Amino acid sequence: RSEGSASKSAASTMMEATWPLSSDSHLRTSVSDLHGQRYATFRLGKFYEAVDALTADVAYRHTDGHERGLALVTASHAHARKLESTNIEEDMSLRCYVTRTGGSSLEIRTDAIQARGASEVLVNSCATTMVALDGETMRPAKGAVPALGPPDEVDSERAQIRDSIVGLHSKLQRRRAASSMQLRTRDSHPPQPEEMDAIHSLYRSRFAMRNTESKEKTKTKIWSVDDATYRSSFVL
Repeated sequence: RSEGSASKSAASTMMEATWPLSSDSHLRTSVSDLHGQRYATFRLGKFYEAVDALTADVAYRHTDGHERGLALVTASHAHARKLESTNIEEDMSLRCYVTRTGGSSLEIRTDAIQARGASEVLVNSCATTMVALDGETMRPAKGAVPALGPPDEVDSERAQIRDSIVGLHSKLQRRRAASSMQLRTRDSHPPQPEEMDAIHSLYRSRFAMRNTESKEKTKTKIWSVDDATYRSSFVL
């Protein structure tokens, strides 16, 4: 690590911002996604706008980027997970904190949280990778990112849980990468004709079920790709 990049805890650079949805009708209208779906009450694009801003602020705070002449850029937003429906009538908080650091990069997690009674509910989460660049050359600044150090007193109770989650997340990523179709690897290949036929058959069956008026037939579930996924444009 370069000089002046002492380790920092996640709590010391964490940021939290709140959307006052319960009291600001104009804001509530601007972020609403009017599709009439349970998971469509909040526009995903608005969520990512806020994630872009907050993760950059956290990255600059963790690296002291402004004082050191660094340029922090977003490499990716990944692993967004929709966990609960969004109550558009209740305030939503976005909590951003560093979960992993490298020599010139850091991962920042954003949790979207709403209060349900006396407890907090995690509505959505997203992992953002930021890269520290030299402000003059605009090339990765090696050793510029402080390590994620031992937790401070406020953060100590959750540090062990967070570390175990990060380790499990890495293991799941490696397992998924080993088993998923990767178009740029030698072992990858496009879908075979029989696989395409099966997908097409499921697609046709789905519409056939929707068009039928028989109650007996509608009791039989015909699973399709639509049943196992959701449209990402609908979520927060």
